[in-house]
Amino acid sequence: MANPFCGYVFILLCLAPADDKSSSSPAKQSNKPSATSGKSSSLAQTTQKGNKPTATGQKSTPAPNEKIDNLWTMDPDKMKTPKDGLVGRLGGEPFRPDQVQFENQVLTFRSGKEFLADQEVIIFLFADLKELTAKPMLVKPKRDFGDLAPHVHVHSKRKAGQAPDIGVYTDKYAMKLELKPEKDGQLRGTIHLCLPDDAKSFLAGTFTVTGSKEMQPAANPVASGTISGSIRMPLPEKRTLVTLVVHGVDSKGKGLSGGSVGINVRRGETSIGSSGDIDLNFAGNSNPTYVFNAKGSGTYLVVLCVDRIPVAWKWVEWNDGQPASADLEVSKDDFGSLEVRLGSTDQNEVRVLPLWEGDQAPAGVGDGTAMLKRFGKPLQGWMATVTAGRASVNFPKLMPGRYRVFAGQRYQDVEIQPGRPAKVELK
Repeated sequence: MANPFCGYVFILLCLAPADDKSSSSPAKQSNKPSATSGKSSSLAQTTQKGNKPTATGQKSTPAPNEKIDNLWTMDPDKMKTPKDGLVGRLGGEPFRPDQVQFENQVLTFRSGKEFLADQEVIIFLFADLKELTAKPMLVKPKRDFGDLAPHVHVHSKRKAGQAPDIGVYTDKYAMKLELKPEKDGQLRGTIHLCLPDDAKSFLAGTFTVTGSKEMQPAANPVASGTISGSIRMPLPEKRTLVTLVVHGVDSKGKGLSGGSVGINVRRGETSIGSSGDIDLNFAGNSNPTYVFNAKGSGTYLVVLCVDRIPVAWKWVEWNDGQPASADLEVSKDDFGSLEVRLGSTDQNEVRVLPLWEGDQAPAGVGDGTAMLKRFGKPLQGWMATVTAGRASVNFPKLMPGRYRVFAGQRYQDVEIQPGRPAKVELK
């Protein structure tokens, strides 16, 4: 059997043709060709100078005694950051942020009043406020392998009404960031960010964030943090819908935060999707990445689907607000198949759930029925409807591995092998 994943990428991702009109619609996104990873794509190259704006929408004030061209450097030790307001350049054009936001571990600088910003820098910090204010953050262009640095997304509108150009940087950039909470509930910060694009884009200076939910103590605090990782899969030649789905339960079986995001991806394009607490990033030809903002300690299942068929997944035990890593890799093995025979026709649905290490369902998951119901349609490859008058169902495409099969209160474990059929009888 030919490898059905050739040309697809997943992370408990579901892929479907771009013209799929099912209810599993893609999240809002922008697609753009990208020649290389970590390099901004086709932003204007003409350098202009401009005054630096403040982050709070006040009148712009020129950077005192600073030349814009001298603010770009890849050596953090040589960074001379302006001390009064922000000054920047994106793709050769002056960048004057009139809004600064900090929510869900994401720091955003943007200009423009429309839904699509005129210019925007979004920094996914992968750290909560307590970590960020404990000490300054330093990112160097060269880092040790495995170090997780913030991801920087740059948006720049081309023309009125058009989607913005996008640049995505996961490495090879330099940044110094310092955040300090104030007694008045504001968050004051200093940033010096330099990107490796040909136009020498940068953002430097001081800013203030007001009204951030991160600064307000919760009435009933809930542990929060991130689950993130990379996705290893062959990128499709034709634009294809990829979906990432995450759900979790606590130790008592109570549902935790979750959701799904789907985007159309194609080799050589940069595609970014965000939905609720999940961000999915396909940056040109580099490995795709995802970030999930978890809320509540417990067990989470991260699933990657193609054409609604789960192709990669990871169980993640997440506790006490600490970041967790879960990389997804699509196996090169062929699908296996499963026939489930029922002793009666009183069940109208059969479901399967991948097992954790040691052939066990994680604590709190129980028999897995509640967990599967939370996933819904994006994981219909793990669900099958019993046709009236028949006492069996088939799962034609299951990735190799150990599964638990459910029909009502009955369940049985089974191993799926590449390219081979399996059978289970639930009586």
